[in-house]
Amino acid sequence: MINQGPFDNDGQQFVVSYQLLQLLRWLFEHEQEAVRRLVTRALTDGLDEVLTRQARPMETDGDIQQSVIEFFSLLETVLYESLNEDEVKKVIARNLIPSIDNIDSESFDEIMVASSVAKATSAVENNPYEDPKVILCKELLKRWKPSKKLGMH
Repeated sequence: MINQGPFDNDGQQFVVSYQLLQLLRWLFEHEQEAVRRLVTRALTDGLDEVLTRQARPMETDGDIQQSVIEFFSLLETVLYESLNEDEVKKVIARNLIPSIDNIDSESFDEIMVASSVAKATSAVENNPYEDPKVILCKELLKRWKPSKKLGMH
């Protein structure tokens, strides 16, 4: 969270959370192309006009600081909402499909299970009358690639 210290009224100090700095670092290390596309879209959607306006008077240091604080506050809100949303999805998946823990990890890897759970969770949210276990099993079977090493008994 952005902490406003005792000197904020003078425009001298504000603190940005470690989580927010990590988010920004991660985005620029791992999502450069996505950030580039976002900036390009912003420019075509009117940011270029905002940046080139000459008629606007110079902003004061206080205005600039307030803009920075608002930006980081909004970004931090989005980060925490996303974290919370991810946790809620995990809880929903666990509640809707208690049989996840019984899946044979030798037959299905984590990615296959995760994508099947996500698809089954989405299907149950869209149609709550369907049995979550049946949907999960169907999704797992769609993704299952049996090994030829297993012999027939």
